[in-house]
Amino acid sequence: MRLWIIAFCAGLGAVSRLSVLPGWYAPVPVIGILGAILAVSARYSCFTKTGFRRTVVLLIAFLTGATWHLQWAHRHLAGILPAELEGVDFQVEGEVTGLPEARDILQQFDFRITGAEADFAGPKILLNYYGDEIIKPGQRWRFAVRLNRPHGFANPGSFDYEAWLFQRRVSAKGYVRDSADNRLLSDRLTWSGMRYVLWQRVAGLTDNLINGGLMLALGLGDRNAISQEQWQLYSDTGTAHLIVISGLHVGFVAGIFFMLVNRLVRGSSQLLLFFPAQKYAAAAAILAALCYSFLAGFSLPTQRALIMVTVVMGSRLVNSSAPVSFSFCLALWLILLLNPLAVVGAGFWLSFGAVAGLLLVFGGDLPRINSDKSRLKWLVEKWVWPQLVVFLALLVPLAFWMQSLSVLAPVANFIAIPIVSLLVVPLCLAGVAAAIPAPALAALCFAASDWLMGLLNRYLSAVAQLENWPFVWGFPIPSLWIFIAAMLGCLLCLLPRGLGYRYLAVPLLAPLLLPRTASLDAALQLHVLDVGQGLAVIVRTRERVLLYDAGARFSDSFDTGGAVVYPVLTRMGVRRLDRVIISHADNDHAGGFASIAAAMPIVRWETSRPELHDDQELSTQPCRRGQDWVWGGVTFRYLHPGEEETGSKNNSSCVLQIVVGNHRVLLPGDIEASAERRLVRQYGDALRSTVVVAPHHGSNTSSTTGFLAATSPAFVVFSAGYRSQFGHPAAAVRQRYARAGAIACNTADGGMISLTFQTSGSVPDLAVYRRDHRRYWFLSEIPPSCR
Repeated sequence: MRLWIIAFCAGLGAVSRLSVLPGWYAPVPVIGILGAILAVSARYSCFTKTGFRRTVVLLIAFLTGATWHLQWAHRHLAGILPAELEGVDFQVEGEVTGLPEARDILQQFDFRITGAEADFAGPKILLNYYGDEIIKPGQRWRFAVRLNRPHGFANPGSFDYEAWLFQRRVSAKGYVRDSADNRLLSDRLTWSGMRYVLWQRVAGLTDNLINGGLMLALGLGDRNAISQEQWQLYSDTGTAHLIVISGLHVGFVAGIFFMLVNRLVRGSSQLLLFFPAQKYAAAAAILAALCYSFLAGFSLPTQRALIMVTVVMGSRLVNSSAPVSFSFCLALWLILLLNPLAVVGAGFWLSFGAVAGLLLVFGGDLPRINSDKSRLKWLVEKWVWPQLVVFLALLVPLAFWMQSLSVLAPVANFIAIPIVSLLVVPLCLAGVAAAIPAPALAALCFAASDWLMGLLNRYLSAVAQLENWPFVWGFPIPSLWIFIAAMLGCLLCLLPRGLGYRYLAVPLLAPLLLPRTASLDAALQLHVLDVGQGLAVIVRTRERVLLYDAGARFSDSFDTGGAVVYPVLTRMGVRRLDRVIISHADNDHAGGFASIAAAMPIVRWETSRPELHDDQELSTQPCRRGQDWVWGGVTFRYLHPGEEETGSKNNSSCVLQIVVGNHRVLLPGDIEASAERRLVRQYGDALRSTVVVAPHHGSNTSSTTGFLAATSPAFVVFSAGYRSQFGHPAAAVRQRYARAGAIACNTADGGMISLTFQTSGSVPDLAVYRRDHRRYWFLSEIPPSCR
């Protein structure tokens, strides 16, 4: 049965690798043929071998899993906003679900549609509201909306927002238009509304606490009030999983209620007449996990934990004698049955990897204290050894998903897990429970939690000071074979004694763990990242790395420097930037720089007008016409601005020319027509370029006819937002580049655009992320010229 479940789940996961979905019924004929073969094998002795039948059964299970995923995906795709309704205003009616998130000048919330003026029946949309009304769960509204199809940044290593929206069954996202027809239809109390009332009370009680945002996160699953600095601290120390309502906390709460109820019931002879104490305890554990998951809004991690708790405790309720590994496989099956796309998220692999490691080593039972063991030995076996097991079990998943691993994470978690899970979380839950009937008691609980978190933060800050080599290992993305070898090595380490050749683990793990730098075979690589309405370009030579611009900062807690640029650099194995150039001080080019500067060493950074960057701690140098340098045979030179430049920020942009062999690349920032004319007068044919990153994102104020005639690019890359509100790239600009014969690519359509240059090559190799790594949930159409 366990093999059948694993095969079914493998079929579910295999569909997630498809770029285009076949019809959901595609595997059905093959399943029918295999079923017929299985029936024949049961009738005739020539097919009675057990191995043959088992293989056929597993193939049927695999194809059945694939069929389930296909029909699930097709059902959701049928509800996606039609392309012809993008950017069109129309009326919708529906209900607000979940907790709205307050983000600076807007509120963002899920909206379940019950009726629409247009031909659109998507079950759920994600809306931004800029008005003055306070949006509450349970309210029914009529809104005038403008929607787009689900879309996100597409880069290697960055968060797949489109997959996340697909998992949550979001059919469109957009914003509420200012309209006289917008009106509240009704306001009724729902489960989400009850959670919102609790949130209001808890937010009021924790508003003045230093770690008040953590109380909201641990008590109600609302992470919006956690500062960027706090998130960075927990990420650096490997404890971020403790600062949300995670599967670990749900499991702890269920375990605590199981032990408490078990002890209480054992003291009541009357209750024991009906059922054993363990059945009462198991039911209480399931109920506690259900309530805690409700507080978290049934987020994806808590759904996984709730299912696992229900399966494990449910086996006790029905007196099942099945092994723990069967419960593990059953939980895996149920989670993927409900959400087949869960396999594309790091959280899925990290949570199941940790549990699998513990089951493999302990068989589901952590060591128990007895009189034959010293307290110290028991502590090592009970707490230290499980930490090391989880560390080893997650070695490969963390190397794949995060490209880094802190060997101090077990040290940080050794103290953090008991403080947060056994002290802070129970205090937060007590505070939430008392928030309405006894606010004074709730305030006392939250104050105690705040004090404990303050102590923990000081400890984690001390650990974070050590977060450098050799305590942090970086993993430039290795080959598939290195990952497979490392997985086998970890498995050998975790197998019980006598069942594996553990001495083989060292050579199997060595290729992954040995320090190495990411090598580059080409003379130059140019990566124009997908950062929406902004610009970030990574330029790599064989030995060095340059970053030109860092994208935008959208809020105090989110910028594309930390969310996109840094993960891409990490994925490439880059641990240091030799040069950073911020073309000018506009937010869409400079907003992400602070996150990059905080995350990795920068040897030198330059910008056009340093006086506009006084808030930065790093000293900067001005970029000036005539400056140049050479890295490994590749020449970099500034063409603009000169010392006399006093124009606008856009026209003061650092214009960088890169020369590799007989190719030239031009990075012009946001210069406009007047600066373009000046460059043409000064350089003439020297501006001729193989690749041009379109000035000012393809604005109609740039890319003049004279500039295009001088540069005559073979490739042009537009870095613009999806369905840009500024109309970038302008239709006239696209036409001018088309007449010039340039191959045009837009990051909004293709994701990250990469060009690889060889000094001896005549044409650079073009890579388009959405084309080369396409998945069926990518809805953007890549123009034929960029395919």
